[in-house]
Amino acid sequence: MKTFLFILTLAALFQTTFLPVNLCLIIIITRSLAYEEPLNYYLALYAGIILGILSSTNLGIYGIIFLANVKLAHLLRKLPVTANVFTVVVISFVLFLLTAFLEMIFLKNSINIQKILIESAISLPMFIIIRIWEERFIVRPNVKLKIRE
Repeated sequence: MKTFLFILTLAALFQTTFLPVNLCLIIIITRSLAYEEPLNYYLALYAGIILGILSSTNLGIYGIIFLANVKLAHLLRKLPVTANVFTVVVISFVLFLLTAFLEMIFLKNSINIQKILIESAISLPMFIIIRIWEERFIVRPNVKLKIRE
């Protein structure tokens, strides 16, 4: 949890200063597609508030957009089609397109398809990194060690 908060804070700083790619949303969507946990909602709200503060926009807009993306990612994750790893790119493309549409409505930004394609392409390696990180370094309570006699 602390690691993801630190990573989201750094991603928000990089995103608002010199990277045009929505790094916070990439991290949140890929984590939501990797693991369906209630923690994803808290991370989405945190990233939305931090991004709103750093980009000097309305504080609630990014939080609501990120929460909606997490909810849709959790719903789409339950489909049997999402068993394939490469469907992450398609699902993330749809979610990034939805985000760009909502930003066009609320923040008067234009839709940039090239940016959406780059974000979707980045989402697959990020998905693999998050899966490896969660499986390798995060201890789950359902994992118990057995003592051999």
